[in-house]
Amino acid sequence: MNPKSFLFYVAFMPQFVSKDEAYLPQILLLGATFLALGIMNDITYTVLADKVARFLNNQAQKWVHRIGALNLMVTGVIIIMLKS
Repeated sequence: MNPKSFLFYVAFMPQFVSKDEAYLPQILLLGATFLALGIMNDITYTVLADKVARFLNNQAQKWVHRIGALNLMVTGVIIIMLKS
């Protein structure tokens, strides 16, 4: 349970609930739709990441990891410099 998802659900979903209809079925349907879309998103991301990992050879993966690590380090240094 991601807190961002809970906050989104609590803040955003009630806007689509009709006052003339029963509250609980509407919220359950909206919640189930939100959950299904989230699961589909996670599955799609996982499948695509697996395909990219299979496409890249070990040497390319090492460079991807190095570039990602360098990016995080540079971002950290920039944040520290901006806070000073």
